[in-house]
Amino acid sequence: MKRVSIAFLVACLAFGYVQAQSTQSQEVAMKSVKKGEEPKQVLDALKKDFPGGAVQGMSVIPLSLYGKEWSVSERNKIDDKSSISFYQVDGKGKSGNFSAVYDKNGKLMSYKEVIKEAELPASIRSTLGNQFAGWQVTGDREKVKYNHGNIKIAYRVNLKKDKEHKHVFFDETGKIMRTDKKMKI
Repeated sequence: MKRVSIAFLVACLAFGYVQAQSTQSQEVAMKSVKKGEEPKQVLDALKKDFPGGAVQGMSVIPLSLYGKEWSVSERNKIDDKSSISFYQVDGKGKSGNFSAVYDKNGKLMSYKEVIKEAELPASIRSTLGNQFAGWQVTGDREKVKYNHGNIKIAYRVNLKKDKEHKHVFFDETGKIMRTDKKMKI
């Protein structure tokens, strides 16, 4: 009985390893868009959506990657140009950095924007005054995520009191999501 149990355990572990390896990585070509080759519809939409923003890079996202968690090893080779469906644009705006995904017609599909030194909502200022009296705000960031019409906003506030530092994360209503303590200096 003991041998059967050990054999079963080894078989389960081997099956799990094979499954993990088969879903671990898949190579997909991603191409940087050269300056001057950007689609006009995407550039026009960028000007409207991120006024004053500067494009730092644009890449083609294959349809198979859109809407999925992924990491990419960039290649400058796409075999079938008709498969180009989406463009990822990384840029810098007046108040921070952004990353946006547009379809080939210039429709904004999703974006993430990190705004440095954002103006904190009254609800967050109130929570800071009540729960972190004596702490000094040393910096903050607002993170805005948009995906198919849904917007999520979160704030990270850096605080300092004497030699202690911490980051406090808030949702858009001012509710504390978590607090990360940093080392004392």
